[in-house]
Amino acid sequence: MTITFSSKLLSSLNYEPYTRGSSFENCLNCSDIAFLLDESASITNADFNKTKTFVKNVVQRFPNIGPNGAQFAVVKFSDIPDLTAEFHLNDHVTTTGVLNAIDLITPNGTGSNIGIGFEYLEKNIFNESAGNGAGRPCAVGNRFAVVITDGNSRGPMFATANSLKNTNVTMLVVAVGTGVSLEVLQDLASDNSYVFQVDDFDGFSSILEGLISSICTPATGPHGFCGFPCTLHNKTYDLCPCDEKNVNQTYNVGGNDTTVLTENFGGENKTDWECYTRSGRFYVVRRCIAHNLFEYRCMRDIMYNTSKDLRVYCMSEWAQFPGNPSLCDVCNGSAFDKDKALIIKVCGCALPTICPVTNNATQTQCDGCESSEGNDDGLCCS
Repeated sequence: MTITFSSKLLSSLNYEPYTRGSSFENCLNCSDIAFLLDESASITNADFNKTKTFVKNVVQRFPNIGPNGAQFAVVKFSDIPDLTAEFHLNDHVTTTGVLNAIDLITPNGTGSNIGIGFEYLEKNIFNESAGNGAGRPCAVGNRFAVVITDGNSRGPMFATANSLKNTNVTMLVVAVGTGVSLEVLQDLASDNSYVFQVDDFDGFSSILEGLISSICTPATGPHGFCGFPCTLHNKTYDLCPCDEKNVNQTYNVGGNDTTVLTENFGGENKTDWECYTRSGRFYVVRRCIAHNLFEYRCMRDIMYNTSKDLRVYCMSEWAQFPGNPSLCDVCNGSAFDKDKALIIKVCGCALPTICPVTNNATQTQCDGCESSEGNDDGLCCS
């Protein structure tokens, strides 16, 4: 695959490794957290009780519950149009009070309409004028909706989900089973890293730490293990030509973090790619498609003109790898399919010099630092 970019913005460069702090460093802070629980008929009483246990386990990780700490609310949804909260944010000011209230929840739904649940959260839980505990100044930036469901909704949901997110509420989605497509989950969640999937209702323990970490230390996008080449920093690139849907698509590298490249479709940031590893003009990028689940792509800068700010890349298809793949695992000598490359004569090798050749018939290595990659263009700088 080959794509061409043209630059619009230019500035400076910086790269510092990212080190994550404690997963629970912000759990003592003020926050408003609402759980939206699927109570449709596909969920048995036993499985619904497992959902309640998971919610209680989350609550117990917050040592400071009350008006100066974490507040919790629970709302159930099915296809019943008139929802009511099991309890609001300001109904219980102690851990015991919240846990006892969760114990009293029982399911009684039939179908599944998650859209009315989002609408209820916006109008009745996170709406300050409703008088249910929202609107504390200390909770600004710490408002979370945690959705737990086992299937697709029958009614419209994206408009109400986006409306809720636009009120400064971070949406986390927990999907049980395979009843909801990954694409739908990603569109509902505020970030791909806020999508959690388990095989069944016995799998909640496997995502508990990740979900707690997401609430306690909100994500600011992925942080890479390497910096993108210097010539890419703080520039915005138009994808040329436009995609098949004729949507304006741009890529931006830099800003506050030169390890992250952001995909923008029609004015909305959709995907962050992080620089996973790099050797010269080769670099592997990865993107998060769900919590702790990544896809990887090999990229190679094959030509550019710094006076016109023109760049052309070869890229492999996105692929998943077990564990933590190396540069040689992803850039494996067969990544750049000649049938998909538009400029095959310059697409060239797909195997960095540092990687061993294991098949002389199909693998070709590049020179260490080719002429178009010299220091004058900044690509070989550290």
